[in-house]
Amino acid sequence: MDRLRNEVIRSKVGVVPIEDKVRKGRLRWFGPVDILKTTAVDKIPTDLEGMEASMERLLALIDDVSRYVDNVVEGNIAPDNNIGRFISDTLASVPKLSPMAFDKLLNDSLQDHLLLLYLSSITRTQLSLAEKLNTAAQIL
Repeated sequence: MDRLRNEVIRSKVGVVPIEDKVRKGRLRWFGPVDILKTTAVDKIPTDLEGMEASMERLLALIDDVSRYVDNVVEGNIAPDNNIGRFISDTLASVPKLSPMAFDKLLNDSLQDHLLLLYLSSITRTQLSLAEKLNTAAQIL
């Protein structure tokens, strides 16, 4: 009787070696750990980051306008009536509030925003948890 190695018989029959089965079992067991590390929900920017970016853009625009006005006043740039009217209309559209009224409006708005930020954070956490549980359930 011929002696054939187990590997030769397994390859002819198409049976996977036991090492591969054990490795596959480990991957199935530890797989959800790798998958659960990052999800699409974790990549959503926070409202605070969006607000910060908007404020930086607004401050940059105000600096540009201030530099333009300073250059016109100093005589470095010839004045443009269209730009002057645009700046005047923009400043006229800003409501005139007393410092106390502005402070109250800002604080009320800030409290509302912080509440929304808290609720969105809870929702984001709940969605992330649900996505991870769903992924883990599909793998197992």
